[in-house]
Amino acid sequence: MLASLFSLSLCAANIRNTKVERQYKITDGFVAVSLDITFTNFGDKATSEYVLSFDPREAAHMNTVIAVMNRKHIRNTQKSLVIKDQNGQKVVTLLSPLEPGASQTIYVGYTIGQYILFTTNGVTLKNLRVDCYFNTTIGFVSPYQTEEVSLEISGISKNSVTSMTKNLDITQKSNTISMQSIKTVPKNNELYVEYFIYKALPYVSAVNTSTHISHWGISKQESFMEVHNDGPEFVGEFNRIDFRESSNCYFQTVPVRPPADSYHFWANDESGQLQREINLEDKDLSIPLRGPVLPSWKVTYTTGWTVKTSNFVRTEGNTYIFSAPLFPKPYADRGVSVSHIRSEYVFPEGAEIKKITYPQAINGRHHFGQEVCNLDFKGRSVVVIEADRLSSIDETTVQIEYTIEGKYALYKIAYLSAGFGAIFLAIVVLRKIDLSIPSFEKKN
Repeated sequence: MLASLFSLSLCAANIRNTKVERQYKITDGFVAVSLDITFTNFGDKATSEYVLSFDPREAAHMNTVIAVMNRKHIRNTQKSLVIKDQNGQKVVTLLSPLEPGASQTIYVGYTIGQYILFTTNGVTLKNLRVDCYFNTTIGFVSPYQTEEVSLEISGISKNSVTSMTKNLDITQKSNTISMQSIKTVPKNNELYVEYFIYKALPYVSAVNTSTHISHWGISKQESFMEVHNDGPEFVGEFNRIDFRESSNCYFQTVPVRPPADSYHFWANDESGQLQREINLEDKDLSIPLRGPVLPSWKVTYTTGWTVKTSNFVRTEGNTYIFSAPLFPKPYADRGVSVSHIRSEYVFPEGAEIKKITYPQAINGRHHFGQEVCNLDFKGRSVVVIEADRLSSIDETTVQIEYTIEGKYALYKIAYLSAGFGAIFLAIVVLRKIDLSIPSFEKKN
């Protein structure tokens, strides 16, 4: 038995990371990570899997992980290789087995939310500076041996750095910190940077979207959002007299990207309408808030619009295919973490759901329901898709296939017309309305 185990170990795949490029892009409190991993099979047996490990603190704040073969798809969940969770690690299934002596490069992308630490106890109206702390490992965390690794951190201004790990071969430019060709990891395997910013740190805890699909040409969509300023706690009382617009540590608008060709935009909060007219600025809506959202504060609102059904739905034979992003994206250009997404899709009465497709990478879940609207006979099919820990820069598309009887709408119109006609005739009879034309006699 020992001899057989020894022979199996000799034949096992021996993966080694020959080169790894790590890039961290910090946009205020949002961190987008990309890894270019080149690895070689030095064993005697082909393998179809590659195992990813992560620093524990990063893993605790990490959003969806995407692994692709082409770097331009690194934020596209549709293109991701199959990834499975296994004992706290991510196991990537390769497109084809990696033969002995062969090398391959995969590109891994993920985002981190609420990761930046603060050395400031709190902020006040007189001091809105936020002191931040960012750290990461110098070496590449992996179950495999790594021969060479490079590290680049962008988004931290050189003039804002107050402290950094010493005795390291670090190149620091205006907005970039980098370490090239690290072949021997130092004993203190940590790079930390202390710096300050005067910016808001937006974070979205919930997005609940409802889409009503109509086959009469126009569909409606609305979305509830809960947005936080994830900075250190605001200390003291706020009043508009003392408040001065001298810092960017707060935000008063939230950019949201609706579907293309949307129109008739609106936005409400708990107190009512936020603004009478809202227009697109390039591709985004700028949702106006009632006041500044200072660090540690949050705001909730609901926004919506009208869109042509043809933007969402296409036909293939007798099947209708609904295809749209999972949710309207807040901060679509710069990126933001979203803790929980719930998207509800209400289909026309008589629709029968055939197939639901969304990326495996988001670890989503779905369930069905029914909604009865005015003048419905039997209610409408509802599909609800939920997911956790996504980001607004990831491309995530939902596709739902359904069928609907072509004559159903005509039957419904006929039934409703007959019903309303019968009601009208009943009213005429019951009220004994005299519909005759009276005659008038000429007076002498």
